[in-house]
Amino acid sequence: MSAVWCKGGAHVVPTNPVQWWPMNRDELLWASRSMVSRNVGSHVLAATVFWSDESSTLELTYYMDRLPADDGAEQCELALTELIAEFSDIASAIAKCAHLPEGGVVNNIEGLVYSRS
Repeated sequence: MSAVWCKGGAHVVPTNPVQWWPMNRDELLWASRSMVSRNVGSHVLAATVFWSDESSTLELTYYMDRLPADDGAEQCELALTELIAEFSDIASAIAKCAHLPEGGVVNNIEGLVYSRS
C-alpha cells in the first residue's frame, strides 16, 4: 500500500461524480465522520472525503478558516491514517488542507463528513 501525503495550496472541489464502488459508501462516510470528529482543531471548518474506484485513492480535505498550518495538516493526516488502517481497498491516499475564505459555503459539498457550523 502506498500513501501520498500532500498539504497546502488551493483546492478545487471536483465536479465529476464521486465513484464509490467497490468501497461501501455508507461505511466510508460513517468511519470518516467518526475519525475526522476526533481529529479536528478550532480552525477546521469542514472536511470532505472522496473515493476513486479507478485508482483506489482516498482524498481527505480539511477546510480551514485560516491559511493551512502544520497543526491542521497533522490532524488531517491522523484521520487519514486511521481510514487507511480501516479500509484495505485504499491503495493510495491524499491529505489536503485548504483555506476557505470568509463566507465560503461548505454545507452542500459532496462528501461532507464534518462541518463546524
